[in-house]
Amino acid sequence: MSEPRVIERWMPAVFRADGQVAGQVQFRWDPEDPAAVAITFGSGGPAPVLFFVARKVLAAGLSVYSGDSEVGHVLVWPIPQLEAVCLSVLGDGGFVGVELPLDRVEEFLGATYFAVSPQDEIYDIDGLTAQLLEGAR
Repeated sequence: MSEPRVIERWMPAVFRADGQVAGQVQFRWDPEDPAAVAITFGSGGPAPVLFFVARKVLAAGLSVYSGDSEVGHVLVWPIPQLEAVCLSVLGDGGFVGVELPLDRVEEFLGATYFAVSPQDEIYDIDGLTAQLLEGAR
């Protein structure tokens, strides 16, 4: 079997903050950090915004309210009547809510889980700690 590769998907999105604006969001998953999904709002615009969400939080949000507003400031929950998922990001500057098509998020996550299952997400805590300590010197 070949090595897992980076998976990227563009998705249509409806941004809800002070109004409703249609746009695009990029999801990116890297097998080097299989537990995280990078999400970019406003790619191609003057100031794209990049943030990360745990893959398990995103996956759980397909069926139940997921995330923690105190840790990471990312919440995800399903909107069954719209066949969508809402992703909200809380920050110092306020809040933005994004509606994403459920089927596109499911497809993206399915591709990442096919590449690296949750059971195969391996972390080298000792190595990470050593790198952090080395960088602090």
